[in-house]
Amino acid sequence: MNAHCSICSTVIQFSFTTIFVAAFPLAPLLALLNNILEIRLDAIKMVRLERRLIARKTNDIGVWTKILEAVGVLAVIANGLVIGISSDFIPRLVYRYRYGPCASGSTSTHCMQGYINDTLAIAFMSNDNRDEFMIPKQINLLNITKCSYRDYRNQDYSLTSQFWVVLAVRFAFVILFEHVVVLCKFVAAWFVPDNPIGVKNKRLTYKLDRLKKEYGEMKNGKSTEV
Repeated sequence: MNAHCSICSTVIQFSFTTIFVAAFPLAPLLALLNNILEIRLDAIKMVRLERRLIARKTNDIGVWTKILEAVGVLAVIANGLVIGISSDFIPRLVYRYRYGPCASGSTSTHCMQGYINDTLAIAFMSNDNRDEFMIPKQINLLNITKCSYRDYRNQDYSLTSQFWVVLAVRFAFVILFEHVVVLCKFVAAWFVPDNPIGVKNKRLTYKLDRLKKEYGEMKNGKSTEV
């Protein structure tokens, strides 16, 4: 029961660490430190505080392998969506290479100059819609004719062509990111064996020594009977 609880908590930790790593990049380091401490505490409990465990042979961790593979694929999709949809990475990239100063060949200014103003749309103020953008106490104190808000819209509040370009690049990035990372995952899984060669050799050596010992005992038993 304790082993199943330990595996379950480890899988949950792995899920949170991989799925939300783009939102909190420090999570893998904290998980590593936690696992190192947990390994040492478990070793102390097994060696000093509990009865000796009965070892059982098994080829793998069972259904948990499939669960970890599913979590890995889900983590790739979730991180791709976080980076591509909710962050400023794609809008900044589009502005740098399509709408910014460097896109027109200018090298005298910074490539991201004017980015903030480019992401802002303008709402022109009137007596009808002033209450929507201003506090009632400030209507008579401030003479505001327009208000800026973050969006890609024209003066008639229709979406600009830049909005659709950014949206298309966002989805293209998500698809490309998922395919590249999943491909790297499968390549790494292909080159890294489930059972290391050293472990296989030690197991085969142990079996060979055990067979030699049993054969020697059988041979000595037959010679004694004769």
